[in-house]
Amino acid sequence: MEIDSQSKKLFFSNWGVDALDDEDATSAKNKTSVITQLVVEGRRLLFTGDAGITALSHALDNMVWSSQLAQWALIQIPHHGSRRNVGPTILNRLVGTPLPPGMTRNVFAVVSTASKGDPKHPYKAVMNALTHRGVNAMATRGKTTRYAYNAPCRWGWNAVVSDQYYWVYEDEK
Repeated sequence: MEIDSQSKKLFFSNWGVDALDDEDATSAKNKTSVITQLVVEGRRLLFTGDAGITALSHALDNMVWSSQLAQWALIQIPHHGSRRNVGPTILNRLVGTPLPPGMTRNVFAVVSTASKGDPKHPYKAVMNALTHRGVNAMATRGKTTRYAYNAPCRWGWNAVVSDQYYWVYEDEK
């Protein structure tokens, strides 16, 4: 649902309803981004660069047969969490359909963003769409992050906290 208040659009989220579309509106340059999947100890890690929906779809077509038994562990969301690079259909293919509130899939998604960069990244509807699917999603906001599986705790390193759910947000176009 959206409300236009003096040329400022406010969006009100409904749990499980994605405010994204499936149009692959990313640039030709971004459509050629390299997508890399690593499978380590039965856990899948996906690095997407700035790939768009079409590129992600082609990559998933080729990944399915090569790693059916590996579980998703880490997914880097393309292009700083832009609304042009992911949509509901590709997210459903990647991690599954929306879940009831509070349920998770034990999948971690990271969105690489600048600390004081473009305020539209990450796009809040993208973060909400990931949360709808039970993904623990966070934006770096200029901070260095690391993913460790079964690694001991280290001094100076902290657990990553998922981003909040955005119930109301301004238009980010």
